[in-house]
Amino acid sequence: MATKITNRDRFTRIAEVIPEYADWANAQIAAMDKRNEKRKGAEKKPTKAQLESIALEPAVLEAIPEGGAQAKFIAEVVGISVQKCTPILGRLVEAGKVTKTKGKGGVMIYALPEIAFEPEA
Repeated sequence: MATKITNRDRFTRIAEVIPEYADWANAQIAAMDKRNEKRKGAEKKPTKAQLESIALEPAVLEAIPEGGAQAKFIAEVVGISVQKCTPILGRLVEAGKVTKTKGKGGVMIYALPEIAFEPEA
């Protein structure tokens, strides 16, 4: 498989091979660096679908039964598709609000984490 040649590689090569175009090629590379730096600092706004998904998190949390359940069951209780429910559960797992374990047959079981209760002395 051939390696991919990027625009940066092309401009660098032009600057090396054709000295008359070195200034132009270096200016192109500088412009690319400036664009890339702007992209890194840009804060991305969530899409409409992402905002709707975030709004469903409390409903998904409430739908999880005490013993845990598959995403399919949770999605049916909330009234959304499994494809919409799974990423929400993934975010909740990352946040530590839900645990994810493998059940029989390799299916994922989502459950609320056990809360350790320490009595006051």
